[in-house]
Formats: sequence, C-alpha cells, structure tokens
Amino acid sequence: MNIAINQAIASFNLPRWIIIMLLALVTVVIGIKFYPSAWWLAETTSSEEIIVNTPTTHPNDFENIRNSKAKRHVQTGEIWEPDLLHKDHWEVYKNQKNWEKGKRDRAIWNDGRHKEKF
Repeated sequence: MNIAINQAIASFNLPRWIIIMLLALVTVVIGIKFYPSAWWLAETTSSEEIIVNTPTTHPNDFENIRNSKAKRHVQTGEIWEPDLLHKDHWEVYKNQKNWEKGKRDRAIWNDGRHKEKF
C-alpha cells in the first residue's frame, strides 16, 4: 500500500517539502499525530531495506571485548552487545564511552535488519 501511495504522491511532481506541509496540515485537521520519520520521508522503501553486517553474519568484522559478551566493529569502533533477554538482536552503541554509560544508539536484528533507533 505504501508503494501505491508513494507513486500517487510522486505523480503530482511537487517538491518534497510541499508534500510534507500538506500531510502535516491534513494530520492536524484530522487529529492524527504527525511523525516526521514517517514512510514518505524515507529515502528507501521497505523492499530496499538496508542490511548491515552483524557479529552473527560477519564475525570476522568484529573483535571481542575482554570480560564481556560485547564485540567491537573493527572499522567503525561501534560496540555491539547481544540482547541477553530476547537473544534475537544486538544493541549497538556508537563508541566505548556510550557503551560504558549504557547509551544505546540502535538495535539490529541478528540478520542485519534495522529493529529500532533510540
């Protein structure tokens, strides 16, 4: 359904900011909350979902952190810690300092799909 709506909106050939303003106006009139991270702002569709390398899928891209189950991405320095309760996704921290403070950046499923942004 999102693809059909996206194609319908694209057929108007309006700038993106005008579409956003119109949708914001409609949501205010109807009384629905307006979320700026909605589907019409996304650069990729659900069929073009970005897949990232995880310690599950690409273990050679990560190194172990001593006395922890977390892993450090060799190139980016991000800390990937497995979720110990659900065991189906990774909690990602931007750097070691954020990891030590417990300030998560995002959650990624084991297969590399985006789960949640914090």
